[in-house]
Amino acid sequence: MFQLLSDMYTDPAEKEQATEDFRALVMLCTQPFFEFKMEFLRLAGLAEVPPVLYVDELYSKLTDKLKELLAL
Repeated sequence: MFQLLSDMYTDPAEKEQATEDFRALVMLCTQPFFEFKMEFLRLAGLAEVPPVLYVDELYSKLTDKLKELLAL
């Protein structure tokens, strides 16, 4: 029964959409880091990004100012 409901209410293109959204994701200057991190993790999970890539992917999506602060 659960499988039937799951099949009926899941988006077949969910992974593809999550992959597109993940690639386009960047942190905004006014966005709190916690909010950005939660969206990053949500999309990475849906897009099935391997956890070993999280650090590099996260760093590439941060604001320049935050990258500068991390480099100190």
